[in-house]
Amino acid sequence: MLDLSPIKKIWKEIPRYRIYSFLLFLVFAVWGLQRAMHRHWVCDDAFITYRYSLNLQDGLGAVFNEGEKVEGYTNFLWMLLLSIGLNFHLPPERLSQGLGIFSYLGSLLVLYLFSLKNDLSGKYKSVLPFASIALAIQPHAQIYATGGLETSFFGFLLVAGLSIVFHSHHSKHLFWGFLFLGLASLTRPEGFLFYFWASLYALYAKPGKGSPIDQIMKVFFYQLPLFFLVLPYIFWKIDYYGSFTPNTYWAKYGQGIYPRQGLRYIFLYLNSYYVFYIFFFVLLLKYSPDFLLEINNRLATKTREWKRSRQYRKMFQMVVPKKKKWEFHLPRIGFRTTPVLMFTILAIIPSLLYVIYLVMMGGDFMFARLLISFSGVFFLGMEMFLYYRLKEGSRIFFSILLLLSLPLYYNPYEGTKLPIIDGITEESSIYRINEVYRLKQILFPLRESFQNGNVHIAFSGSQAMYAYYMNPPYALEISTGLTDTEIARMGSQSRGRIGHERLIPVDYLYDRGIDILLFDRDLPGQTDYNLLRIKGIPTPFRILKYKKNTMKYLKKNPRLEFVDFEEYLDKYIENMDSYSTTKIKKDFREFNKYYFHLNRDPERKVHFLSIVPDRD
Repeated sequence: MLDLSPIKKIWKEIPRYRIYSFLLFLVFAVWGLQRAMHRHWVCDDAFITYRYSLNLQDGLGAVFNEGEKVEGYTNFLWMLLLSIGLNFHLPPERLSQGLGIFSYLGSLLVLYLFSLKNDLSGKYKSVLPFASIALAIQPHAQIYATGGLETSFFGFLLVAGLSIVFHSHHSKHLFWGFLFLGLASLTRPEGFLFYFWASLYALYAKPGKGSPIDQIMKVFFYQLPLFFLVLPYIFWKIDYYGSFTPNTYWAKYGQGIYPRQGLRYIFLYLNSYYVFYIFFFVLLLKYSPDFLLEINNRLATKTREWKRSRQYRKMFQMVVPKKKKWEFHLPRIGFRTTPVLMFTILAIIPSLLYVIYLVMMGGDFMFARLLISFSGVFFLGMEMFLYYRLKEGSRIFFSILLLLSLPLYYNPYEGTKLPIIDGITEESSIYRINEVYRLKQILFPLRESFQNGNVHIAFSGSQAMYAYYMNPPYALEISTGLTDTEIARMGSQSRGRIGHERLIPVDYLYDRGIDILLFDRDLPGQTDYNLLRIKGIPTPFRILKYKKNTMKYLKKNPRLEFVDFEEYLDKYIENMDSYSTTKIKKDFREFNKYYFHLNRDPERKVHFLSIVPDRD
């Protein structure tokens, strides 16, 4: 018979509060995952990354259009993973959702293990794993667990890397922390900020023991991700795209600082989640004037004692001990470095620096997306403050109050006709997953026709799924310029929705060889012959250039409807006698640009030349 006595013994030795803590985590984690899967969706911007992944898998390189090396994405590692998935016939819209869910689960586990680590080390009893529960019940953490973008994945890499660096002292453990932060740097540009900030933190807070050579070797070992991952990626990126700054920066923020819009973006998020205001109120209660006065007195006393110490006299000085070996003594701050302070230095300060950057640059057009990745970091900071700074009664009360405020958040978009406020959109309310798959069924059968016809399209940021599913040889994003360096650097007369303020002149579309315009800003005007309709989609699109060789492939597809311009010309010629010369001249100028300059058709053109000289 199986002897279960060792297991029973271990079970009896486990404190009951740890069992309750784990059960609480388990219940909320399962609930959060269930809600995240129920809310699964794919935003349109994800299809920009999907097309990069598809082209990489097809051997064209990390490009949006063949031969154009433009970095129109900011999630290299995410794009690479999706491209690998395509090699195994995994659709990126499904793979990205699966990776996002697993990343969300990974973040929940890391936050729980962070609390457990503090508990096992005797720092505090983690009866209530605050950070993990908070992330599990935050609605937008659940929403952005999917969405198709790297939001959840980056949040997992960030919180995992920072947690390991914070708790580690051995170089072997620090290596894993910096590996996660290195991967975060390859996932989003702000990852570089956290990597290099954590490197400075480790140099100060994780001093090595032994000779200077031993300390240098320790630093070199845990910085292996820098030398073999981060720096090679930077060098490749500059060599491949010609710049360290992605084109997306110019597309969104190239028109200068926009702090007014940035404040709208931040406060729209803060006003939705009372948890941040409640926590700020708790800070005010804790750090009251009397408390601050006492802290000031303690700091003054500590400073006087520090100035009398040998460490103060030797700070930043090279000293020669009796063994005649040179050593360098790093400076030490003159007050006690508490865990809360050290975590604030490591994780909270760089997070706030990034928030300040967002404010200055105008935030984003997607509600909460660029802030949700940092939820785990902020919730860990709250947890450490609650457990280190508050007594048990206050800790439990404020923990429950903060947690209750998360699911009861204020939805600013409720009751609005369109989920857009000040140019900031709740996109999960627009791109319903059923609608995405419905469009896939409509657009995917058009892929062969658009490829064989060598069709060039122009689309807006809300139509990226058209560019992915139809996969034409050339696609130009014209609302922001994400994939075009010239559009990204075009100015605008007024500021509005971040990254969507440009009006592209129609001549630029002609110069880029665009055949079909999906994004209608009344350029060019609608006529009775230049509309293209796709069955199942109510909005018509505009044909800019009617190329006979191109349109014959589109005409074979029964899902596409448009006017056969050759037949249209024949009818026009039959009725020319009833038209005025002024009308014929005007129409011929349009017909020239639309058809005659692109196709050899002297039989039809001669009817116009008899009335309108060719120079007209």
